[in-house]
Amino acid sequence: MDKHSSKVAFCGFSAFFTSLGITLFAYPVLLPYVIEEKWVTEDIANIILNFDEVGFIIGLIATTFLHKFFSWKQILRYSLLLSSISLACPPIIINFYWLSICILFMSFLSGIIVSSAPPYLLSTVTDNNKSFVAGVMYSGTGFGFVFTSIIIDIFVGHGLHIIWSAFAIIILIFAIFSWFLWPSENSVIKEVIKDQSKPAQKKLNYIKTIVFTCILFEIGTSAIILYLEEYLYIYKKFSTHETSLAWLLVGIGSILGTLIFGYLSKYLGIKYTFMITILLAGSSTMLLGIISMRGMILLLTLAGSLGIYAGVAMYAAYNNLANTGKFSLISWQIIILAETISAWLAILLFGFLLQYDVHYSMIFIICGALLIFALVVTMLLPNIKTKTRS
Repeated sequence: MDKHSSKVAFCGFSAFFTSLGITLFAYPVLLPYVIEEKWVTEDIANIILNFDEVGFIIGLIATTFLHKFFSWKQILRYSLLLSSISLACPPIIINFYWLSICILFMSFLSGIIVSSAPPYLLSTVTDNNKSFVAGVMYSGTGFGFVFTSIIIDIFVGHGLHIIWSAFAIIILIFAIFSWFLWPSENSVIKEVIKDQSKPAQKKLNYIKTIVFTCILFEIGTSAIILYLEEYLYIYKKFSTHETSLAWLLVGIGSILGTLIFGYLSKYLGIKYTFMITILLAGSSTMLLGIISMRGMILLLTLAGSLGIYAGVAMYAAYNNLANTGKFSLISWQIIILAETISAWLAILLFGFLLQYDVHYSMIFIICGALLIFALVVTMLLPNIKTKTRS
């Protein structure tokens, strides 16, 4: 692995550790503590949860416009720095309006980072190093989950303001260390179209299938990502310590899932590896809505989390089916936007169902069924094996 790719991998890791690992999901993870410390009521806390998705979508859309005035390096540098500042803000004023603004701004920055970092960073490394860089990049999310759980477990007795501050400090450290490592736009590698034998319409159909699969996958995984903490805390009567342990397992699972996927896809291909991932995630999610034994719930949480960030598989598949460069960026944003809108709609739909006394366990069963349906849709994709050096 060359020095340049290692630097790019660290920048990608920092980006996803910051955006998806901590900033975007800080509020959903802290939701039980926000309710417990009476910052807001349970109903108000769930309303604020919607701002997480709204801000993320705005960030995705704003990225293209920001690039007209700033370089990718500047956008990513300052987004990480501002993420650190934003995480220190919620404890300043404890009320609905201030907390909503903070969550909106944090998710806005996360949207900018997630939409710009992967296509930009992956375009600066060679094909032989893309899988490595992408794997390290997405593993940052899992490490962020693990870090979040550890910080909460250590500082929960000292109040939420200490936890928010700890998040801000660690992201500031990553922002500083990665500041001079971001590659310049001059290092973008111009690549030719891969697999030119396939008609453009066929490639477009593949991309449509990928987008539809991602939508199903995003809604299906929303049960664990968005509702696990509240489900275990309120309905399974887990303590805050046990819910923190569950989130730690989500982090560990997403790290292992990303690494395992990168390894297996070399031998089984992206399609079949992703199908195995979806099958595991779907069955585990459904069982989480049925099983009551605490030990089994934690085991299923770990198993279900292995597939949470298999979206890296979708990007890898797309990258082998279409052009790189600007078209790659636009398509990546479309995929992420579709996923984000799906997650937002899932929140609204499931929130509506919960108001009519639909049990949380039913949400997990529905999400598990959607993941199994995504497994069927994935069968329409071609199988692609990652190329390695001989």
